[in-house]
Amino acid sequence: MLNIHYPDLTPFKKKHQCMKKKQATFAGGCFWGVADLIRKQPGVVDTKVGYTGGSNTNPTYKNHPGHAEAIQMSYDADITTFKTLLDFFFQIHDPTTLNRQDNDVGSSYRSTIFYGNDEEKKVAEEMIDLAHIKRVRSPVYVFCVDISSTQETWMKL
Repeated sequence: MLNIHYPDLTPFKKKHQCMKKKQATFAGGCFWGVADLIRKQPGVVDTKVGYTGGSNTNPTYKNHPGHAEAIQMSYDADITTFKTLLDFFFQIHDPTTLNRQDNDVGSSYRSTIFYGNDEEKKVAEEMIDLAHIKRVRSPVYVFCVDISSTQETWMKL
């Protein structure tokens, strides 16, 4: 008979049960690249990529009219904040290109911050204003959208 020892996961479970878990959703070009960078940030505990903000209910790679490629992340609010994640988001993509990131061109590659409440909307608008100030000679094309008004399809990483 095999004697298998299973580690005690109680401390791990308790830690995650006590976590102040929140979500943030950003679109900034190809979701795979954005997801790879964001999921490595302190406090980010989970990421999903997919399409959001468009007109059809089951978007696919070949059929996602009006949707943006986006990443939705869950994060521990005791470790990081919506503003900190937004600050990093503005560092890893170019908000001065309309419907484009590097070689990816089209409206699905637009920059969008999907907010979930009035406080997130305020922070998002402040960060967009700050990006305008930092990039005096370039327009900033970042949209701010209420996440509750969108249809979402997510793929777990």
